[in-house]
Amino acid sequence: MTDAADSESSPSGSAAPRKHAVWKWLAGVVAAVISGVLVAWLSGLLNDDGPSNPPSPTSKRYILPFAENGNLQPKYRAARKVQTGECPTNSVFSADPEALRCVTAGELFDPCWSHALTVACLRSPWDPEVTVISKVTAHAPPSSEKPKPEPWALEIKTPKGGVTLRCSFAGGATSTVANQRVNWRCQKGTGPLIGSAAGEPDRSTKPWTILYKEDDDAEVRQADILTVWY
Repeated sequence: MTDAADSESSPSGSAAPRKHAVWKWLAGVVAAVISGVLVAWLSGLLNDDGPSNPPSPTSKRYILPFAENGNLQPKYRAARKVQTGECPTNSVFSADPEALRCVTAGELFDPCWSHALTVACLRSPWDPEVTVISKVTAHAPPSSEKPKPEPWALEIKTPKGGVTLRCSFAGGATSTVANQRVNWRCQKGTGPLIGSAAGEPDRSTKPWTILYKEDDDAEVRQADILTVWY
């Protein structure tokens, strides 16, 4: 009788440990999943650099020194006024078809922009002081030629340090960088010239890039172009 009772109770007695083992295994799996999710979440919090913004395109600008009424725009002021002059040709420096190359009293000004018989000549896009020639006797019409690819001025970000530089067109005879003509000389703010940009902008990138070399650096690098002026 005892053996039979023991024999009948044995299956139900072994089911409880098996059920407990299954629940213990399931609990381990759930704990492992939760732990993995928690680790991934914390790792994301620690390594999150924020959303990755796409690179900004290069900004393209033209100069318009005169307002509709013929006065200089508020950002400019007439640092020098000349009574007469002539502007027989279009600008050599600026790719704007309306920009002029003017001569007065043996001095050359390039680029200049006109309103009626008055022209304003700039040294750079960021220089508020302009030369105003009030009576222009000869005036070249807007150029019908295809604009040259080189901008008049650049604003670039240096490859080392990410410093923003202003680069003005370099006329006359210049040196070369990587077998490319130095077209711009660059400075930080109103400080001294510290580097050169050469060749033509690479327009296949976003933003555009340009070959850049600092004067005290032996290497030539690609710099991002933030802004170009034509």
